[in-house]
Amino acid sequence: MPRPTFGQAKERGFCASCGDMVMVPPGVYYRGDIYCKGCARLLVQQDFDEEVTEPYMDAVEDSLQSLMENMGPMSEG
Repeated sequence: MPRPTFGQAKERGFCASCGDMVMVPPGVYYRGDIYCKGCARLLVQQDFDEEVTEPYMDAVEDSLQSLMENMGPMSEG
């Protein structure tokens, strides 16, 4: 099998999360570090949850809290 042309060779390294040996590609760079595909997917999902989901859920919680505060006392029968 011939050697790949200059600049096309796969880069070897170790996953910054789990420490397994990674060849890029199929491994990926994420925020400057080398990760295996599984660890990279997990980090992307965690970042999505922190940056998108949590602020949305905080806003929902705040709106529900303000709604409950403005309801007033409940009458019995």
